[in-house]
Amino acid sequence: MLDEKVKLLKEVLGSHHTSGQELLFYCPFCSHNKRKLSINAKKLLWKCWFCDTSGRNVAFIIRKFGTRQQYQLWLEINNIKDISNFDVFYIKNLIEEKKKEIYREPNLELPKGFETLTSKHLPLYARGALNYLIERGVTSDKVLQWRLGYCTKGQYEDRIIFPSFNENGNLDYFVGRAYTEFGQAYRAPNVSKDVIFNDINIDWEEDIVIVEGVFDAIKASNAIPLLGSTLKENSRLFNRIVDESATIYIALDKDVAKKERRIIQTLLKYGITVYKIDLDQFEDVGEMSEEDFELQKSKAKRVTETTILLERALSL
Repeated sequence: MLDEKVKLLKEVLGSHHTSGQELLFYCPFCSHNKRKLSINAKKLLWKCWFCDTSGRNVAFIIRKFGTRQQYQLWLEINNIKDISNFDVFYIKNLIEEKKKEIYREPNLELPKGFETLTSKHLPLYARGALNYLIERGVTSDKVLQWRLGYCTKGQYEDRIIFPSFNENGNLDYFVGRAYTEFGQAYRAPNVSKDVIFNDINIDWEEDIVIVEGVFDAIKASNAIPLLGSTLKENSRLFNRIVDESATIYIALDKDVAKKERRIIQTLLKYGITVYKIDLDQFEDVGEMSEEDFELQKSKAKRVTETTILLERALSL
């Protein structure tokens, strides 16, 4: 059985050296000129000792760098039958046909009194909403891209509406932000927040920026807001990130450092490449101009388990 696993690993990763239970390959993540990728033949844990990319399941490497046939063969060799032993990718393959049942299309409508802000000819009573967006640095291009609107009556009266559309173009969530001084700042419908906010706008082949709220996402490019929540392993967003092997840039508010650290550690556990954006003197991305954000993103540093340990040591 072990020989079959090693043979398949060689087909995917090339030649290797053996050191006890460790199989040493060239790392496909950093392409170092020495064999720095170590795979434990018994426990099937893996780590690159140069770039610090690591994981708890070799199936991730087989799926990312091998063929579909090699991936299926790996699952067969490991005799994965009990659902408690499935890796996350195998689960995703098995439920592909049941996704419509599990992730039902939302039956949600925009709130009563909604009017679009994307029209070229807006009524005078839209001025309050427009002035608020201008003060927040939201350009007309962003209004159009995010399909922003506002409400003139009902539960969301005097609020900017940030609608979210899934990859099929269906409304799956929205956020209302007051543009007057009365009432609570944010209001949202009583439906699940387990959405990929405006998935319809996201290019999954590019870097993905994870931010806190909708104004942060507007200022950043190709960004997804967490809507104040954390990033759980069973969420749609997390599973999509892992499924796409996306490169993630984290830019959360300064007052949620612990949450940010937990999210980064969870992503690293699944072999996701993560960069942390320093907000500099700003409290959140929403305070930045788009130019400020792009500058800070260009200076973002990659986060590894080693850098997290160093940060902890320095904070003691």
